[in-house]
Amino acid sequence: MAYKIDLRDRKIMLELDKNSRQSTSDICKKTKIPRNIIDYRIKRLLEKGIITKFVTEVALGKIGYFTYKIYCQISGLSKDVQQKFYLDLIKNKDFIWVAKCEGRWDILLASYSKNIINFNKIKKDFLMKYGKYISDYSITTVDEAYILERAYLIENTHREFVELYMGGTEVAELDDNDKKLLEILANNAKMKITDLANNLRLNVRTVINRIHRLEKLGIIQGYTAFFDLKKIDCQFFKVCIYLKDLNEKRYKEIMQYCKAQKNVVHLIESIGPWELELEIEAHSNKEFQEINNEIRNSFSDIVRKVESVIITDEMKLEFLPKNI
Repeated sequence: MAYKIDLRDRKIMLELDKNSRQSTSDICKKTKIPRNIIDYRIKRLLEKGIITKFVTEVALGKIGYFTYKIYCQISGLSKDVQQKFYLDLIKNKDFIWVAKCEGRWDILLASYSKNIINFNKIKKDFLMKYGKYISDYSITTVDEAYILERAYLIENTHREFVELYMGGTEVAELDDNDKKLLEILANNAKMKITDLANNLRLNVRTVINRIHRLEKLGIIQGYTAFFDLKKIDCQFFKVCIYLKDLNEKRYKEIMQYCKAQKNVVHLIESIGPWELELEIEAHSNKEFQEINNEIRNSFSDIVRKVESVIITDEMKLEFLPKNI
């Protein structure tokens, strides 16, 4: 069921998308909405399940992880087996993303691994258990992904922030307290410093310094909010773009075009059958098709083909590996 959100809600949601850790006072200054109304609106958005959680964006490459994906077509699953299949995937600690979809693929999976050997074991275990139901699959590795603010929430919003998902391959040294801090903040980005200090058994100043250090190193890229898209009348699309006759100039132009589209929330450079992936949040299929058609028409010299899916149920998504 979609809820009616007004301009004040959207302004607050955009600020939380940009930086969910910022204070009510900061949001007040930027939106000109009174503090008490901001607090009330955030509480209401949480109660209605429109905001599902506040997340810390960690650069995976800087903590020694790579992201691998398996996109599958499935067939021959009875209703009972299907239910068990999805439940197993959700419970499986090796998969950090499980999404049902319609279109080219039926299910999308992602895993964090420190190397290809670890991922290959995960892939083999999955195929040995469920291979008889997999009619086709593709595997990709994320080279880099750009996390883009949800500019579509407010008309004529100028996109300011682009954050990195991988952040390079120079691994930073983390001690146990750094790791525990990241694990706590992963799905609790708005947690108060005093609560963090109590959890870590450190003083407040030490916790603040550690957060600042992790931000400065680019390990913490930012803080955002997850939204239940169905409740704001949005659909979630993924587009896989196969490139051809590539040259640096046209590659930069297609990247710039994708980053400029207000409905594109993630732009992913992939190593695999396709070179680029877009994740798009749009209010209608028409809105999505406008972007899709523009890519096909304006970049026909370098785009070989485009495949897309509608993600109907994002059943699991974690931004940080367990036990880093």
